[in-house]
Amino acid sequence: MRNISNFLHDSGVQDWSGKIAFDFLPSPDHYIRFGINATYHTYNVGANAFNKSGTNEDFNIKERETGSSSKIHAFEYSAYVEDDINLTKRLKTNIGLHWSAFSVENKFYSEFQPRISARYLISPQLSAKASYSRMGQYVHLLTSAGIGMPSDLWVPSTERMRPQTSGQVAAGLVQNFREVYEISLEGYYKSMNNVLEYREGSGFFDSSSSWEQKVVQGKGRSYGMELFVQKKRGSFTGWIGYTLSWTDRLFDEINNGRRFPYKYDRRHDVSIAVTKRFGKRLEMSGAWVFGTGNSVTPPVGSYLADIIFGVNFRFFDYGERNNYRMKAYHRLDLSIAYTFFNHEKWGMHQLILGAYNAYNRKNPFYIDVEQVWIPDTRAYKYKFVQYSLFPIIPSFSYHFKF
Repeated sequence: MRNISNFLHDSGVQDWSGKIAFDFLPSPDHYIRFGINATYHTYNVGANAFNKSGTNEDFNIKERETGSSSKIHAFEYSAYVEDDINLTKRLKTNIGLHWSAFSVENKFYSEFQPRISARYLISPQLSAKASYSRMGQYVHLLTSAGIGMPSDLWVPSTERMRPQTSGQVAAGLVQNFREVYEISLEGYYKSMNNVLEYREGSGFFDSSSSWEQKVVQGKGRSYGMELFVQKKRGSFTGWIGYTLSWTDRLFDEINNGRRFPYKYDRRHDVSIAVTKRFGKRLEMSGAWVFGTGNSVTPPVGSYLADIIFGVNFRFFDYGERNNYRMKAYHRLDLSIAYTFFNHEKWGMHQLILGAYNAYNRKNPFYIDVEQVWIPDTRAYKYKFVQYSLFPIIPSFSYHFKF
């Protein structure tokens, strides 16, 4: 006898929108842009669970609907005006004001979103930049905190769920070396309000209540620094990017009111890309990416409890929210391109051979808990099992441009 459960997301959004935009140049020192936009959204937030039980030859399939699958209709409006201003030969700034509104169910939300950025040329090769922006967002990313198959969903703001707002400040320096090399360093801090998270013990595939009753709203923050080094000219070009960041959440109802890492809190993020040209026909390139593993909440123990009529049920005991890191993600992509014909009249013909995840890294997709029978103890034990996707994938393509 086998029991298999599969989940199929049945969520999505359908949009009808229209917009109009204008550009206006009253003088060489001003570049003004403004416009309006209107969108009609139809959200479908739901999922289906398929339970299969039986032997290999005879499966009984039962389908049940989980979550809230009712459609939500909403109107979104926005208007903006911004101006690129050359204050002096060294100082350039962009000042803008965005307004947006969201009409859903019996609620009307609106947000004013000012933003300003400036760049100052300290020298012909060195510049400094700074910015501030306030943003409003009417769609929330709802992520699963536990282990198991990922079930991230986008859900709209509703009469009960307020839109997410955020404010971000950033500052940095950019240095050029003879227009060949460029180095930039930037720091940022972002605060967020009304972010969503599942309540303790809740999940999307729990069909006992609607998704709005399973979530709470709280605060979040993200801050860090980014370093970028690039070689822009020559037969050998490429860049290296490194980000050091922290992202966490704070809810009164979760984790005893203490901050905890966000699921996609990625402490270290590295990207390296290089390209080498051999003459006019052959080109080789490679890209390597590395990222700290996602935060998840695995069980730290389990116990049996006699619930009713002498039947024992096993319950898992969970520690603090997102107290464990999955293995780091990294992979190498390679490609070789050979241009065997290039003519202004007849176009360019190019053959490309590539490999995704060239060294076949088994990156974690999700972790699950499985029962294992131990013959010596004549008992079941539990262990964590990692599941991976996308091993090495070779590719072949032919490009024709004219």
